[in-house]
Amino acid sequence: MGGDGANSWVRGQLGLQASVKPYGQSGVVANFSCEQPHQGVARQWFFGDSILAWLPMAGNRISMVWSTPDPQSLLQLSNEELAARVAEAGGRQLGAFATLTPAAAFPLRLIQPEAVVSERVALIGDAAHTVHPLAGQGVNLGFQDAAQLAALLGAAPDCGDWMLLRRYQRQRREAVAAMQLGCDGLYRLFHAKLPGLPWLRNTGLSLTNCLTPLKRQFARQAIGY
Repeated sequence: MGGDGANSWVRGQLGLQASVKPYGQSGVVANFSCEQPHQGVARQWFFGDSILAWLPMAGNRISMVWSTPDPQSLLQLSNEELAARVAEAGGRQLGAFATLTPAAAFPLRLIQPEAVVSERVALIGDAAHTVHPLAGQGVNLGFQDAAQLAALLGAAPDCGDWMLLRRYQRQRREAVAAMQLGCDGLYRLFHAKLPGLPWLRNTGLSLTNCLTPLKRQFARQAIGY
């Protein structure tokens, strides 16, 4: 099994070619402790050419992903400066922050391998696909890969059977393609420069945020239920 990330060594050794489309952004990541409880809620802000996401973790901690074309402006900050910048960018909704891990950055790319299985090998997670992190769905896709593959392997006498691995690939293809298309479409929607589009997309997001049943449906879809 190859679950070794977007720059997968396993995928390269198998000779599996992939379509790679750069977004011209990097994802700056770091973890923080926060003054106020996050209540298990993910938060996201759109700032012209950058997107900030706070993802809840155990306790009063969050994981940040800041998608930006200028990662150095964040990486050059001290831990204290970064914590203050991130808290302020989110309107201090969770109070003051303290940095738990040093900031790091990785290039954002849409990666679509030609296949995610080979002889007695299957790829999962970012080795099998990447999406823009604006919707926070990369980890969910990876969990779904692992669950689907485990379900198939658990009922098979030979875990490397070629037909079984092909079945895994077929069963994951539609969900992965839909999420990649959706995240890529959202990225382009929030970076388009058409007149009136900012009002339209912001109104749509505000309306969705007010409709709890619709939000629940989106959440169930995102986690594969």
